Amino acid sequence: MPNTLRIKRRASTGAAGAPASLANAELAYNEADNTLYYGKGTGGAGGTATTIEAIAGPGAYTTLGTTQTVSGIKTFSGPCVFSGTGSNSATGVTQASSDDSTRLATTAYVKSVVSAAGGGTVTSVGLSLPNLFTITGSPVTASGTLTATLATQAANRVFAGPTTGADAAPTFRALVAEDIPALTAAKISDFNTAVQANRLDQLAQATQPVTFGSNVTVTGDLTVNGTTTTINSTTVTIDDKNFVLGDVASPTDAGADGGGITLKGTTDKSFNWVDATDAWTSSEHLNLLTGKAFYINGTSVLNASTLGSGVTASSLTSVGTITTGVWSATPVGSTKGGTGLATVPKGSVLIANTLDTISALDGGGSVDGILAYDATTDTISWTTTIDGGTF
Repeated sequence: MPNTLRIKRRASTGAAGAPASLANAELAYNEADNTLYYGKGTGGAGGTATTIEAIAGPGAYTTLGTTQTVSGIKTFSGPCVFSGTGSNSATGVTQASSDDSTRLATTAYVKSVVSAAGGGTVTSVGLSLPNLFTITGSPVTASGTLTATLATQAANRVFAGPTTGADAAPTFRALVAEDIPALTAAKISDFNTAVQANRLDQLAQATQPVTFGSNVTVTGDLTVNGTTTTINSTTVTIDDKNFVLGDVASPTDAGADGGGITLKGTTDKSFNWVDATDAWTSSEHLNLLTGKAFYINGTSVLNASTLGSGVTASSLTSVGTITTGVWSATPVGSTKGGTGLATVPKGSVLIANTLDTISALDGGGSVDGILAYDATTDTISWTTTIDGGTF
């Protein structure tokens, strides 16, 4: 008959826990807490074990397939994988929502913390940005929207760093020459087609004076719409033989008044049209060269020494010494130094029987006679009788 070796034990109806003492290397199993104990060492009373260690059994160690409760602090140096769903998933003790330790958080814990956080109150939220932004809606004290838009800047500004010196935060400022790298035509891929081949009418209108450093030839018409045209050249040559002034939409004599040419000198030398006199007016003398004359309607009227032959009426008030010539005009009256007579008969005597009137007293040509003065009538007449009078 085989032998049976039985170790020290305690029935399941007994108390849980280790036996009070064990001999060295002695085993004992407590069926109450399903734990196998071992007597370790010999330092106990009377040579008993120094300590009693739990070395096996589901009461002291975990199993692979049963439900157990593990107490105490366990440290896992490797990864821990918890599988299962529903009631078979890993569970834990839900900590208080104020617990901020490293304990594992249960679903209930997370929900309580989130719920507690959602119950807070925001009293004021503001937004601060660099001054290139304009902020509206800040601060929000109850509800609202924080908005940031680009701030309005002055015209012709760029967002760039400093123009000189050390690096600094960018600001809006005017563009300077140093901001633009030197570019040759070769570095512009479409320079020939986009710049050189373009006509002036395809370019933007100039807003500042334009200076050309060389000759400029205009093969078509040139229209200048400005108020002042300034020509600084020393010689101006015009092929057109007719120079038109005052060529406005509706020309009038009043609009032409004062028009003409002015030569600047110590005083202005002008040749202008004057509407009041309906004539061209010169501010200076007109000097004709030798051999030249003044013409009216193709006829010479005056040269350096002669009035034109066509000048038959004149209002001359004095002339120089006339040495030759034939008078063919109206007889000159006595008050102007003439006789007022166109003809004088032969044998006549010029007398003035009327004030300022000269007449020819004709002798008749048949009877001898003498001139006699009548004091009574203050006249002169011919007579053939000499009367000595009475006494």
